[in-house]
Amino acid sequence: MAGASPDAPTDFLDGAPLLGVFAAQGFLDMAALLLEFGADPDAPASGGDGATPLQLACDRGHLEVARLLVQQGARVNLTDRRGECALVAAARRGRLDVVSFLISCDWVAEEEERKGLTLTEAAQQAAAAAAEDGREGVLEFLLDMAEVRADRPDTLTGATALCAAAGAGQRRCAEILLRRGGAGSAGTAAAAAAAADLRGRTPLHLAASGGHWDAAEALLKEMDGGGAGDLIDRADSDGRTPLMAASAEGHAGLAELLLSRGARIDCRDGQGLTALGWSCLKGRAQVAACLLDQGADISSADCAGRTPLCLASYRGDAEVVHLLLDRGAAVEHVDAEGMRPLDRAISAGRGAVVQCFLRKGAKLGPTTWSLAGDKPEIL
Repeated sequence: MAGASPDAPTDFLDGAPLLGVFAAQGFLDMAALLLEFGADPDAPASGGDGATPLQLACDRGHLEVARLLVQQGARVNLTDRRGECALVAAARRGRLDVVSFLISCDWVAEEEERKGLTLTEAAQQAAAAAAEDGREGVLEFLLDMAEVRADRPDTLTGATALCAAAGAGQRRCAEILLRRGGAGSAGTAAAAAAAADLRGRTPLHLAASGGHWDAAEALLKEMDGGGAGDLIDRADSDGRTPLMAASAEGHAGLAELLLSRGARIDCRDGQGLTALGWSCLKGRAQVAACLLDQGADISSADCAGRTPLCLASYRGDAEVVHLLLDRGAAVEHVDAEGMRPLDRAISAGRGAVVQCFLRKGAKLGPTTWSLAGDKPEIL
């Protein structure tokens, strides 16, 4: 090596050292040669996520290189800058043989240095990663471990494996987790379906927000079996229900599905917003029409006294405003700040919405002219 450092960063793989580059490529002989000349088996890349050679080998599925690195002292519990270890990298890529090997290794966390993961932490993280990416074989393998449960949040994302599967729309992984429940008798399908992430969002919340019909249907099927109680209206930490989540993101089909399974249409969140309020605030005309057809209260005001029409006017979505006006929304409603829907539209410079109100004969008062004074496009 003529005095050169074997751990110097290269121009490849975010500044990985040569050992990391060869590990990623699966070049076993070159990796062995570098280790013979004193290369650090744990030397991270200088940039990016700071992946170690072991993480790069496991991510690419190079089992023999991974074995060599561990034999030469690479620590399986080290994490990159994202907090992920080699086991998570292998699980996310569906490398079952690599996952099996890493599980069999010696996991000793250096508690005094607060460095490295325990096997329990890493396996739970790996299960969530496998569930999120649809790696069914890896997920089944990890669920055979006593350390892994479907209803336990991991220490990396704060989500359970079922939350990860539902949020990514992985129905088959969701069904595996519901069927397996957790570790033997310690977990149940109901517990997994009820377990929320750090923001209080259940798997059904995440499926509804992401528009994942199949995953939501699998979860609702579990509820139909009497195993998940009142989860259809369970509120997250902001007070929002799965129906609100689907409505805010514009998933009309999912909103209809939730309503058909008994979701309450006029629940309110911490701001006093209903599902209809969220659909109007976000400009989701199709969802708003669906909710109105199902009996949503068009006059329901939030904690600031804003009706769905006020929210739509501020948003500036003329289609939603047209819909609400045609359904009889109160044009002259005044909110807690003394503003009418027309005033909200003018203050936000929503010219198309202002025209909707004028065609409906909305009154022009002193506040209206005052708000429009510095907006020539409105005047």
